Amino acid sequence: MVPVILVNIVRITLLLMCIGFQGLHAAGNAKDFLCWTQGSIAAPLSEKAQLIYSSSVRWKDDATHPYFKYDELGVSYKCNDCWTVTPAYRRSYQKNERHWEPDNNFRLIVTRKWSRSHFKFSDRNIIGYRSNPHQFRYRNRLQVEFPSLFSSKLSPILSNEIFLNKLTDYSQNRLQAGLKTSINDCLQFSLGYMFLVSKSSTRTWYGYNVLWSNIHFNF
Repeated sequence: MVPVILVNIVRITLLLMCIGFQGLHAAGNAKDFLCWTQGSIAAPLSEKAQLIYSSSVRWKDDATHPYFKYDELGVSYKCNDCWTVTPAYRRSYQKNERHWEPDNNFRLIVTRKWSRSHFKFSDRNIIGYRSNPHQFRYRNRLQVEFPSLFSSKLSPILSNEIFLNKLTDYSQNRLQAGLKTSINDCLQFSLGYMFLVSKSSTRTWYGYNVLWSNIHFNF
């Protein structure tokens, strides 16, 4: 059991080192401080299926102006103790000068979750098709949730997510750290920091500091 934990920790450490080198380059082109807020609700459809609705608003210009928002609806199906499959539809809007540009996003989310000792791991894969611009995109997020701190309900979380536009073009990376807590049996809240690295249309990498929050309710 211990060697498996070490393998996963080494995997995450190597990944963070690679992202760190990219981040040092992008930090010289840091552009903005962002604030992302997200909320989601899950309602059971059967023993293995859930209807999930989520919504988000993102703010730029030092978190003073909204620039992106979306609503998403999906059905999550738990295949077994490890694997979950979720087809979903997202309607998003990107602020372009004075107008909000819409985008239709059809997504297939496949997630593997497992535990070792008191550590919880998840490997989330998303294949999506976007209408604006017309392209497929692949995302992969590896996350580890650490044991609760000092017998409290606060659990540190660490994750890294990569984005591949057109399935092959590495275009974005999200390195996150935060705290997760269960307020009660139905309500969870997370808060943390993200270092976002994104490649522009001129293929220049820029870094962004992001404060993010997430609230989730289970019926």
